[in-house]
Amino acid sequence: MIYLLIALLCGFLLGIFRNTPPKIVEARHTLLRGGIIFLVFTMGVSIGTNSQIAHNLKSIGGKALLFALSSALGALCCAYLTEKYLRERREKK
Repeated sequence: MIYLLIALLCGFLLGIFRNTPPKIVEARHTLLRGGIIFLVFTMGVSIGTNSQIAHNLKSIGGKALLFALSSALGALCCAYLTEKYLRERREKK
């Protein structure tokens, strides 16, 4: 977990204190999308190779689906509200 926080902090500091090359800024969405797809793929492989999860999938499936959908909906709502706030703030300037 600490490695994830260090990586996040390093990326944040790099973005603030260094002029990011324009090519990287333009490719940011593609890089993010690719990273997320790779992460989800590797999580699927990990779940698929774990026999305990595969065996208990029927009992935890509904709860896991509800948790995943709730998390996704919460993230979408937060992203929408943040985007709306930033647009209003940008328009005031």
